[in-house]
Amino acid sequence: MFIFFLSIGIGVGLFAKSIASTYVYSMPIMFLFGFTPLLLVLDFFENNKIASTIIEYFPIVQAIELHNTTSWLPVGVISLWVLASIIFVLVFFKRSMTDDM
Repeated sequence: MFIFFLSIGIGVGLFAKSIASTYVYSMPIMFLFGFTPLLLVLDFFENNKIASTIIEYFPIVQAIELHNTTSWLPVGVISLWVLASIIFVLVFFKRSMTDDM
């Protein structure tokens, strides 16, 4: 989980042009990934089963699922999220290397 959030933060920092815009871009992302268990506990998506199913595959929810079960599926889902976040960082790193500052 540490690598996931670290790479998301680095990717947002590489995407943004200033420190203030980094904060503006990172807050919705961190709320989206950080508060998903709270949304499920409060039954925020009780009428929308599609959104509830999508949120169940977010990394924090999968970490909770890994703690509660002995299945290897949450490890695979978290690994895919970490891989996607590393690709996110690499894309913006390559973009920042080619930009003229």
